[in-house]
This record gives sequence, C-alpha cells and structure tokens, in this order.
Amino acid sequence: MYTITAMLGAVMLVGGAICAIAGTVVLLLGFQREGLSGLVNGFALLIIGLNLLDFGYAGMEQEVRRISQQPLKEIPKPCKGCCNYHGKEYGGVMLVCGIHPEGVKEDHCPDFRRN
Repeated sequence: MYTITAMLGAVMLVGGAICAIAGTVVLLLGFQREGLSGLVNGFALLIIGLNLLDFGYAGMEQEVRRISQQPLKEIPKPCKGCCNYHGKEYGGVMLVCGIHPEGVKEDHCPDFRRN
C-alpha cells in the first residue's frame, strides 16, 4: 500500500513538473500567438501541473514519514560488512541471509564475505 503511494507520488511529481513546464511555455507562447485563449490554456495547464506536483509531494512525504518512523533493526555482529546480509522481513519473519536465514549463533560466520 505504502509503496504504491510512493510510486504514485513520484509519477505525480514528474507529471506535474512536465505539465507545469508545458503550461508555462503555452502561457508565454500562446499569448503571443492566440491572445487571450492561449493565455487561458497556459494558466489551465500551469494550475493542473501545480496541483499534480502538490499531490505527488504529499504522497512522497507520507512514505518518507512512514519509513523514518520505523525502528532501525540492528545488523547482527557477525553480519556487519558481509555481502550476503539481506536483513529484510517477510511475513513478520526476518531473513538474515540466504545461507543462514535465521543468522548464526556464533560470533563469527563461516560464510562471511566482505562487502
């Protein structure tokens, strides 16, 4: 759910920026070529672009806030600096690495590979 919100926010940011730039161009060039109707079209595109930017920013801000409020999981001592470390949770279960899914009990991992 949150990842979709972030992706949608990013798409809205890009779309809004493009629309706002296009609106500005139409605003400047449209007024010279078409007069008042070009000016109105340019303003409309600019307003749509700014609204999309606002919507996209809100989606991205929500995702950043959610991620920043999650507690950081400490990397187990034998895994620090290992290129095999994964450290992501799946269905509430932490996958430490593909070789030792639950981690190692000792202070040193026999399969440690420096990152």
